[in-house]
Amino acid sequence: MDWKLTLVKNYKKMDLNENELAMIFVVDSLLQDGETFITPDMLSLQMTLPFEEIDSCFTALIKHCYLSYDKNLKLSLDNLITLINSKYPITASNPVAYL
Repeated sequence: MDWKLTLVKNYKKMDLNENELAMIFVVDSLLQDGETFITPDMLSLQMTLPFEEIDSCFTALIKHCYLSYDKNLKLSLDNLITLINSKYPITASNPVAYL
């Protein structure tokens, strides 16, 4: 099961809003495309939100450790994916995990 589906089903319980959810998906897309140093400026080229909102969302995601930079300044979703997989485990009896 894809962590993204579990995130969509549980983002409200994780105190995320729709803008933050969209930003996570844009970050994931950029990472999949091979981008490593992702900033609010780069995200503003991909999103329709005002830059101030992008910066605020990005800061909140970093503060809550959903996004993090490694020592090489590569942005990562690893903390978020680990949290989703541990807090909302997928089982045979629970194919779409809910809290």
